[in-house]
Amino acid sequence: MKIRNLIIVIALLTGLLGTGLGQTREERKDDDKEHSLPCKQEKLVINGQGPTGKANLDRSDFPDNFSPTTWAALENPATNQFNQTRSDQGFAYTFKFPAWSNSNKKECCRCTEGATLTVKFKALQGGLPNSPSSWNDDVVVYSSLAPGPAHQVLFQRIWPQGAAVATGQTETLTFKIPCQYLSNGHLSIYVEDDTAVLSAELSLSRCCLENVRP
Repeated sequence: MKIRNLIIVIALLTGLLGTGLGQTREERKDDDKEHSLPCKQEKLVINGQGPTGKANLDRSDFPDNFSPTTWAALENPATNQFNQTRSDQGFAYTFKFPAWSNSNKKECCRCTEGATLTVKFKALQGGLPNSPSSWNDDVVVYSSLAPGPAHQVLFQRIWPQGAAVATGQTETLTFKIPCQYLSNGHLSIYVEDDTAVLSAELSLSRCCLENVRP
């Protein structure tokens, strides 16, 4: 009789231990899941506008091989401006926005969709294909977070290459900028010298959580 009772007790204990172990495994499985937290979605739109020149440019974005002569022209707001009318003058501009990599003590933000850069151009010197005119001008996007010394995120020929470009012709281009180049709070563009920039807009999305830690 005692042996039978002992066997029953052992069986009950085994069942309870098995149940407990099963619950522990399940809890561990739940803990391993990636939990999503609600965050504040923000869309920042930065319209390119004055001032231009030295007051605007962040040199850390640009390539190391820009000459002193190039910098002298780009840092002068008289020769580096929106909607310029003279050819043979390059254009450069730095978009500045709140950095979202540990940007402040109140919020922790992260990039969600990257950014969209929209630029409207105007040809200042028309020309045939392969001519030294607006036709062969490039736009380049720079970031100090891009591998250096070039710091180049992307570049593109501005004007359609299959036909001549007319003086006064306009073109609007849109570029997608990956998150990895945006966390430091600035991004720059450079446009070659026979093309004016009429407008430039950077639109970016981020998600911010309130930092509850002291």
